[in-house]
Amino acid sequence: MNEDFRVSDSMPIAALSVKQFRELFVINSPNEPEKRNILNKEECSELTGYSVYTINKLICDKQIPYYKNRSKVFFQRNEIEDWMLSNRVETTKE
Repeated sequence: MNEDFRVSDSMPIAALSVKQFRELFVINSPNEPEKRNILNKEECSELTGYSVYTINKLICDKQIPYYKNRSKVFFQRNEIEDWMLSNRVETTKE
């Protein structure tokens, strides 16, 4: 972006060139997409690396933390991450 170009809160967007608008858009865009906290079975499968079939089996055996709203099953990302890290194995030096 030009060193001498300054944008103020009162400057209308229409006053920007397309190039200036794109540069501002890239600067203010988050680097990675926002992570959803509520997951469905497919997203839980992606996060854990387990197949959807295995996720269903873990649900039936009540071995994975989940929520149920009528026929829909949901997971909280932080609970699944905690669940995945819950059975830490000690190293030989510990």
